[in-house]
Amino acid sequence: MTTKTGKKKARRARKKDTHGWLVYVIGRALSALTFLSDLITGRRSDYQVKRKWKTAGRRALRVDTFVFICLCISLLSFFALAMVVGDGDVCWCRLPICLILWFSIWRIIDISSTQLRIAVWDGIKSKTNVVKNVERIVVLSIVNFLELGFCFANLFMITYWVDGSVFDLGCDFQEKGPDAITWLVFSMSNITLLGSEISAEKWMRLVVLGETFCGLLLIVISFGRFVSALKVKDLSKGE
Repeated sequence: MTTKTGKKKARRARKKDTHGWLVYVIGRALSALTFLSDLITGRRSDYQVKRKWKTAGRRALRVDTFVFICLCISLLSFFALAMVVGDGDVCWCRLPICLILWFSIWRIIDISSTQLRIAVWDGIKSKTNVVKNVERIVVLSIVNFLELGFCFANLFMITYWVDGSVFDLGCDFQEKGPDAITWLVFSMSNITLLGSEISAEKWMRLVVLGETFCGLLLIVISFGRFVSALKVKDLSKGE
Protein backbone atom coordinates (compact mmCIF):
# COMPACT_ATOMS: atom_id res chain seq x y z
CA MET A 1 0.00 0.00 0.00
CA THR A 2 2.83 2.35 0.88
CA THR A 3 4.62 1.48 -2.35
CA LYS A 4 1.56 2.41 -4.44
CA THR A 5 1.21 5.71 -2.60
CA GLY A 6 4.89 6.45 -3.17
CA LYS A 7 4.58 5.70 -6.88
CA LYS A 8 1.57 8.01 -7.18
CA LYS A 9 3.44 10.82 -5.44
CA ALA A 10 6.44 10.29 -7.73
CA ARG A 11 4.22 10.45 -10.84
CA ARG A 12 2.56 13.63 -9.60
CA ALA A 13 5.95 15.19 -8.88
CA ARG A 14 7.16 14.36 -12.41
CA LYS A 15 4.01 15.87 -13.92
CA LYS A 16 4.43 19.05 -11.89
CA ASP A 17 8.02 19.35 -13.05
CA THR A 18 6.86 18.90 -16.64
CA HIS A 19 3.95 21.33 -16.67
CA GLY A 20 5.08 23.84 -14.04
CA TRP A 21 3.27 25.15 -10.99
CA LEU A 22 1.41 27.94 -12.81
CA VAL A 23 -0.60 25.50 -14.91
CA TYR A 24 -1.70 23.66 -11.77
CA VAL A 25 -2.72 26.87 -10.02
CA ILE A 26 -4.78 27.95 -13.03
CA GLY A 27 -6.27 24.46 -13.33
CA ARG A 28 -7.34 24.41 -9.70
CA ALA A 29 -8.87 27.88 -10.03
CA LEU A 30 -10.82 26.82 -13.12
CA SER A 31 -12.03 23.69 -11.33
CA ALA A 32 -13.33 25.87 -8.51
CA LEU A 33 -15.16 28.18 -10.95
CA THR A 34 -16.88 25.23 -12.65
CA PHE A 35 -17.71 23.39 -9.44
CA LEU A 36 -21.48 23.84 -9.70
CA SER A 37 -21.78 22.64 -13.31
CA ASP A 38 -19.42 19.73 -12.57
CA LEU A 39 -21.63 18.82 -9.63
CA ILE A 40 -24.61 18.57 -11.99
CA THR A 41 -22.99 16.92 -15.02
CA GLY A 42 -19.88 15.24 -13.60
CA ARG A 43 -16.30 16.02 -14.59
CA ARG A 44 -15.20 14.89 -18.04
CA SER A 45 -11.61 13.98 -17.16
CA ASP A 46 -12.67 11.70 -14.29
CA TYR A 47 -14.50 9.39 -16.68
CA GLN A 48 -11.65 9.37 -19.18
CA VAL A 49 -9.05 8.52 -16.56
CA LYS A 50 -11.13 5.62 -15.26
CA ARG A 51 -12.02 4.49 -18.82
CA LYS A 52 -15.71 4.34 -17.91
CA TRP A 53 -16.89 5.02 -21.44
CA LYS A 54 -20.45 3.73 -20.90
CA THR A 55 -20.82 6.04 -17.91
CA ALA A 56 -19.25 8.82 -19.96
CA GLY A 57 -22.00 8.32 -22.54
CA ARG A 58 -24.63 8.89 -19.86
CA ARG A 59 -22.71 11.96 -18.75
CA ALA A 60 -22.84 13.30 -22.33
CA LEU A 61 -26.63 13.07 -22.12
CA ARG A 62 -26.59 15.03 -18.86
CA VAL A 63 -24.27 17.65 -20.37
CA ASP A 64 -26.50 18.11 -23.44
CA THR A 65 -29.58 18.43 -21.23
CA PHE A 66 -27.84 20.88 -18.92
CA VAL A 67 -26.59 23.05 -21.79
CA PHE A 68 -30.00 23.02 -23.47
CA ILE A 69 -31.82 24.02 -20.26
CA CYS A 70 -29.33 26.84 -19.61
CA LEU A 71 -29.78 28.11 -23.17
CA CYS A 72 -33.58 28.08 -22.75
CA ILE A 73 -33.30 30.00 -19.46
CA SER A 74 -31.03 32.59 -21.12
CA LEU A 75 -33.46 32.97 -24.02
CA LEU A 76 -36.48 33.32 -21.74
CA SER A 77 -34.57 35.82 -19.62
CA PHE A 78 -33.75 37.84 -22.72
CA PHE A 79 -37.36 38.00 -23.88
CA ALA A 80 -38.55 38.78 -20.33
CA LEU A 81 -36.11 41.68 -20.08
CA ALA A 82 -37.17 42.87 -23.54
CA MET A 83 -40.72 43.26 -22.24
CA VAL A 84 -39.97 44.50 -18.74
CA VAL A 85 -36.87 46.71 -18.77
CA GLY A 86 -38.30 48.98 -21.46
CA ASP A 87 -41.18 49.81 -19.12
CA GLY A 88 -40.81 52.77 -16.80
CA ASP A 89 -42.09 51.01 -13.69
CA VAL A 90 -39.92 47.99 -12.93
CA CYS A 91 -39.90 48.18 -9.15
CA TRP A 92 -42.17 45.17 -8.83
CA CYS A 93 -39.76 42.90 -10.73
CA ARG A 94 -36.44 43.79 -9.12
CA LEU A 95 -35.98 40.31 -7.64
CA PRO A 96 -36.45 38.47 -10.99
CA ILE A 97 -34.09 40.95 -12.66
CA CYS A 98 -31.46 40.30 -9.97
CA LEU A 99 -31.86 36.55 -10.48
CA ILE A 100 -31.42 36.98 -14.24
CA LEU A 101 -28.32 39.11 -13.62
CA TRP A 102 -26.70 36.53 -11.33
CA PHE A 103 -27.60 33.66 -13.65
CA SER A 104 -26.11 35.49 -16.66
CA ILE A 105 -22.88 36.26 -14.78
CA TRP A 106 -22.61 32.65 -13.60
CA ARG A 107 -23.10 31.26 -17.10
CA ILE A 108 -20.53 33.66 -18.59
CA ILE A 109 -17.95 32.52 -16.03
CA ASP A 110 -18.95 28.86 -16.32
CA ILE A 111 -18.83 28.70 -20.13
CA SER A 112 -15.45 30.43 -20.37
CA SER A 113 -13.90 28.51 -17.48
CA THR A 114 -15.16 25.15 -18.75
CA GLN A 115 -13.70 25.69 -22.22
CA LEU A 116 -10.35 26.81 -20.81
CA ARG A 117 -10.26 23.96 -18.30
CA ILE A 118 -10.94 21.34 -20.98
CA ALA A 119 -8.09 22.74 -23.06
CA VAL A 120 -5.56 23.04 -20.19
CA TRP A 121 -6.42 21.10 -17.06
CA ASP A 122 -8.14 18.00 -18.47
CA GLY A 123 -5.23 17.42 -20.82
CA ILE A 124 -2.92 17.04 -17.82
CA LYS A 125 -5.20 14.66 -15.92
CA SER A 126 -5.95 12.42 -18.89
CA LYS A 127 -3.81 11.35 -21.84
CA THR A 128 -6.96 10.74 -23.88
CA ASN A 129 -8.27 14.30 -23.80
CA VAL A 130 -9.97 14.08 -27.18
CA VAL A 131 -13.52 14.17 -28.45
CA LYS A 132 -14.22 11.70 -31.22
CA ASN A 133 -17.62 13.09 -32.13
CA VAL A 134 -16.94 16.04 -34.44
CA GLU A 135 -20.62 16.91 -34.84
CA ARG A 136 -21.10 17.24 -31.09
CA ILE A 137 -18.22 19.71 -30.85
CA VAL A 138 -19.81 21.89 -33.53
CA VAL A 139 -23.27 21.81 -31.94
CA LEU A 140 -22.06 22.53 -28.39
CA SER A 141 -19.75 25.30 -29.59
CA ILE A 142 -22.61 27.02 -31.45
CA VAL A 143 -24.92 26.67 -28.44
CA ASN A 144 -22.27 28.06 -26.08
CA PHE A 145 -21.57 30.93 -28.47
CA LEU A 146 -25.24 31.86 -28.69
CA GLU A 147 -25.78 31.59 -24.95
CA LEU A 148 -22.73 33.75 -24.30
CA GLY A 149 -24.19 36.44 -26.56
CA PHE A 150 -27.61 36.32 -24.87
CA CYS A 151 -26.08 36.39 -21.37
CA PHE A 152 -24.04 39.50 -22.17
CA ALA A 153 -27.08 41.10 -23.81
CA ASN A 154 -29.03 40.49 -20.58
CA LEU A 155 -26.16 42.00 -18.61
CA PHE A 156 -26.06 45.09 -20.82
CA MET A 157 -29.83 45.64 -20.65
CA ILE A 158 -29.87 45.44 -16.85
CA THR A 159 -26.82 47.70 -16.58
CA TYR A 160 -28.46 50.27 -18.85
CA TRP A 161 -31.56 50.18 -16.66
CA VAL A 162 -29.43 50.80 -13.53
CA ASP A 163 -26.95 53.32 -14.97
CA GLY A 164 -27.32 54.42 -18.59
CA SER A 165 -24.30 56.74 -18.42
CA VAL A 166 -21.89 53.84 -19.00
CA PHE A 167 -23.06 53.62 -22.64
CA ASP A 168 -22.67 56.09 -25.48
CA LEU A 169 -25.83 55.56 -27.53
CA GLY A 170 -25.14 58.08 -30.27
CA CYS A 171 -27.77 60.15 -32.04
CA ASP A 172 -30.12 57.32 -32.97
CA PHE A 173 -31.24 56.54 -29.41
CA GLN A 174 -31.50 59.97 -27.79
CA GLU A 175 -35.29 60.06 -27.64
CA LYS A 176 -35.88 56.37 -26.97
CA GLY A 177 -33.46 53.82 -25.54
CA PRO A 178 -32.22 50.80 -27.51
CA ASP A 179 -34.51 47.82 -27.83
CA ALA A 180 -33.56 44.24 -26.96
CA ILE A 181 -32.44 43.35 -30.50
CA THR A 182 -30.05 46.30 -30.51
CA TRP A 183 -28.47 45.07 -27.27
CA LEU A 184 -28.16 41.58 -28.74
CA VAL A 185 -26.45 42.97 -31.84
CA PHE A 186 -24.14 44.99 -29.59
CA SER A 187 -23.30 41.86 -27.61
CA MET A 188 -22.61 39.74 -30.69
CA SER A 189 -20.55 42.57 -32.21
CA ASN A 190 -18.26 42.59 -29.18
CA ILE A 191 -17.73 38.83 -29.40
CA THR A 192 -16.94 38.87 -33.10
CA LEU A 193 -14.99 42.18 -33.07
CA LEU A 194 -17.48 43.89 -35.39
CA GLY A 195 -18.61 47.49 -35.07
CA SER A 196 -21.80 48.64 -33.36
CA GLU A 197 -23.84 51.83 -32.98
CA ILE A 198 -23.42 51.64 -29.20
CA SER A 199 -20.10 52.12 -27.45
CA ALA A 200 -19.14 51.52 -23.82
CA GLU A 201 -17.95 54.18 -21.41
CA LYS A 202 -16.20 54.21 -18.01
CA TRP A 203 -15.92 50.80 -16.31
CA MET A 204 -18.19 49.15 -18.88
CA ARG A 205 -15.23 49.14 -21.28
CA LEU A 206 -13.63 46.46 -19.09
CA VAL A 207 -16.79 44.36 -19.35
CA VAL A 208 -16.79 44.69 -23.15
CA LEU A 209 -13.09 43.79 -23.21
CA GLY A 210 -13.88 40.72 -21.09
CA GLU A 211 -16.68 39.74 -23.47
CA THR A 212 -14.32 39.99 -26.45
CA PHE A 213 -11.78 37.85 -24.63
CA CYS A 214 -14.42 35.22 -23.74
CA GLY A 215 -15.68 35.14 -27.32
CA LEU A 216 -12.22 34.76 -28.86
CA LEU A 217 -11.33 32.14 -26.24
CA LEU A 218 -14.42 30.12 -27.12
CA ILE A 219 -13.74 30.37 -30.87
CA VAL A 220 -10.04 29.42 -30.62
CA ILE A 221 -10.54 26.51 -28.21
CA SER A 222 -13.55 25.14 -30.13
CA PHE A 223 -11.64 25.33 -33.39
CA GLY A 224 -8.65 23.57 -31.81
CA ARG A 225 -10.84 20.77 -30.45
CA PHE A 226 -12.56 20.47 -33.83
CA VAL A 227 -9.21 20.04 -35.63
CA SER A 228 -8.07 17.57 -32.99
CA ALA A 229 -11.23 15.52 -33.44
CA LEU A 230 -10.75 15.48 -37.22
CA LYS A 231 -7.22 14.14 -36.78
CA VAL A 232 -8.47 11.39 -34.46
CA LYS A 233 -11.16 10.50 -37.00
CA ASP A 234 -8.60 10.30 -39.82
CA LEU A 235 -6.28 8.14 -37.72
CA SER A 236 -9.08 5.74 -36.87
CA LYS A 237 -9.95 5.41 -40.56
CA GLY A 238 -6.30 4.74 -41.41
CA GLU A 239 -6.12 1.95 -38.86
